Amino acid sequence: RKHGGTPLWLLFPSGAWGRPTEVRTLLEPWAERNGVCAEWRGGDYVVAVDIETGEERDQVVRGIVDQLKTVGNVLASATPETGAPDAT
Repeated sequence: RKHGGTPLWLLFPSGAWGRPTEVRTLLEPWAERNGVCAEWRGGDYVVAVDIETGEERDQVVRGIVDQLKTVGNVLASATPETGAPDAT
């Protein structure tokens, strides 16, 4: 599963808007601990969003939303001033 088995990816594009380097600093340790495929593609940082197969639509959507919330929480753990994880 080198490149993940999902068609759905979060893309943090190169440039100031996507801030892929800062995002990678926060997400890479989390992704490694949780078996989430995350990698550089060109100058972009991408994170796989797994999609459950063989499940009811509501469960699939709920799984995707939960993953997006988790990524958001990891990113929100950074302090605005430093970009470093908040120690509190």
